[in-house]
Amino acid sequence: SIRACTSLATSYPSFAYQLFCIAFFSCWKLMSEEGKGQITKSFSDLLSASGTYDTVIREIIKLLVFMDKVEMPIDIDLNIVVHACIRYGGTAYALHLVTQKFEDKPDDFELLSMIIDLYTKLGSWPNATGLWSKAKMKYASFNNAEMLSKLRMWDQVEPLYRGKIARSRELDFNSFMGLTQSLAALAKWEDIMKLYDKFQKLKPHEKSKVASYFAEAAIKLGNWNDLNLILYSSPEDSFTCKALMALNAIHNNEMNRADNYIEDGFSLLSSKPVAFLADNQLVVQNELMLQCQELVEISEMKM
Repeated sequence: SIRACTSLATSYPSFAYQLFCIAFFSCWKLMSEEGKGQITKSFSDLLSASGTYDTVIREIIKLLVFMDKVEMPIDIDLNIVVHACIRYGGTAYALHLVTQKFEDKPDDFELLSMIIDLYTKLGSWPNATGLWSKAKMKYASFNNAEMLSKLRMWDQVEPLYRGKIARSRELDFNSFMGLTQSLAALAKWEDIMKLYDKFQKLKPHEKSKVASYFAEAAIKLGNWNDLNLILYSSPEDSFTCKALMALNAIHNNEMNRADNYIEDGFSLLSSKPVAFLADNQLVVQNELMLQCQELVEISEMKM
């Protein structure tokens, strides 16, 4: 029956994609345990690969969902599947898998933390905060700065990181980064620039991780000289920094450089796996649209 569909599937790829899960299921039922093991390992290797194989990984995730529905799930390590789902637009399925496992292990701290993290990635803040409120009664560690940061409770995060920095003899970079992130989220730009002396003493790789917060603070306060120095430490993959570089170039009347930074910004957006396919229709995240709009507006400012 699969072979009979070959000519039509070859000439019409959309039909082939729709046939794939059903065809795979038909073959899977007849396959030996050794064959199933080899395919499972291949899928596992692809899902955990560091490269970006968008189309292939999304088809595998779609297949995993299908096999789950027909009650013949493919036995791949939960952490590998969840990580791939988060990366390639299958967060809802990841949440389904983790929730299922959590029902069997209701006292598993890591699974509970993972569920809250997945709710935040889906933008389901009421569910995330509700689950956190229950969890913190049982686990004191759920009230730590890292968890509060995930939940974007920045007003509670800021004093925790300030306390950590005040208590430590040497500057703890993770606390410093957490503090600058929370201050940026609360739009406390002047407070961020008060930390500028500490920023200058950081190692180059540490500077790159917090450069976007300091650059944003500098431009909000009109500190163009500081902005120039901060942007030297900006990472290549930061959209915020590319946009601020373009604005800074316009301010310095360097229009050709502004064009290059705008082009770099668009290249960054197109290279990230931020869009996903669902039922052959392109679904684009709102954040991507806003970032494209920002680059267009900077281009118009330059003109």
